[in-house]
Amino acid sequence: MTKRDLLASARVFFGLLTLVALTISLINTLRLGNTPVYFFSFFTTLSNLFSAIVLIAGAIYLIRRSDPTETTEIIRGTAVAAIATAGLAFSLLLSHLDSGMVPWINFVVHYLTPVIMVLDWLIQPPKAKLALRHIWLWLIFPIAYLAYSLIRGAFINWYPTGSSTPTSLQEDGPASSSSAPLSPSASSSSAQLSSGWGINSTAASSDAQ
Repeated sequence: MTKRDLLASARVFFGLLTLVALTISLINTLRLGNTPVYFFSFFTTLSNLFSAIVLIAGAIYLIRRSDPTETTEIIRGTAVAAIATAGLAFSLLLSHLDSGMVPWINFVVHYLTPVIMVLDWLIQPPKAKLALRHIWLWLIFPIAYLAYSLIRGAFINWYPTGSSTPTSLQEDGPASSSSAPLSPSASSSSAQLSSGWGINSTAASSDAQ
């Protein structure tokens, strides 16, 4: 088996593994009465989904022996930057919290997929020449997500990644089966299922849909 075959197989495996983890999380989210919009309003969820798609698409390119274009390498770099940011944020700020997440899914979405994406980038560097102006395009995705979160939060008074006046801190992740309120005032949101990390400012999950 050649290096190309090994890399293609690894991309398919880890891409599908991430999709399975997200699918189980979505099912759990819906069972708790939350909506798909709520599930996909977290950066962790979106960056993992983005990464899974990029991994599988990258495997197809290898199988077909097609060379990636400048556009596909920019998209790939955007996914790497996004998932690495999500992984670092969790590891540095939230990994110490007892969130009640399903352990293996927590490991996949917060640790494994970020590491795999970075390793994939290092093992298979971009073949298309990327200039500094291309790297700036990596910021489009996180900036668009931030704008979405702020605009939506202004209407429903709930922010998935932070709040200036939080009453409870949630870090239930995509794999959680229960919430992890850190203050007595958060007891009303015990049925909340997060699909990333965030601060629930005043409302339970049913108010954030």
